[in-house]
Amino acid sequence: MKKLKNNFTNVEQSKRLLELGVPKYSADMWYVGSLGAPRKYAPFPSFSYHFDGVIYERDVPCWSVGRLIEIHLKCCTTLNQNDAHIVISRFGIETGGLLQNMYDMVSECALLGRYDFSKLEG
Repeated sequence: MKKLKNNFTNVEQSKRLLELGVPKYSADMWYVGSLGAPRKYAPFPSFSYHFDGVIYERDVPCWSVGRLIEIHLKCCTTLNQNDAHIVISRFGIETGGLLQNMYDMVSECALLGRYDFSKLEG
C-alpha cells in the first residue's frame, strides 16, 4: 500500500504562510513546543498540551489541507465558479501532493494580494 502524505503544513510552511499574511486565527491546528521537546500538533482550539489554554509565542499555527482549500475558496478575490472544481479535483490527484499544491496556491495568491481575509471573520 502506498504511504499517504501529511495533510497539514510543516513548521517552515506555516511560518511562510504567516509571513504572507495568512491570519493565525485561521489555523485549525498548532505545533505546540515545550522546552526543547519534539513539536506536536493539537487541534484548535483544544490546547491539551497547555493547561491554561494560552497560545504561546513558541507555538506555531498549522493548517490542514482542508483548511487551505476552505481559505482559498472563501477568500480568493479572483476566484470564479470553475476554479473551485479545478482546485479540488485536479491538484493532488495528478501530482500526489494535495497539501503541497494547496500550500503553493495559497502562498502565491497571498503574495499577489488576491485574498480578502476579512471574509473569514464572522
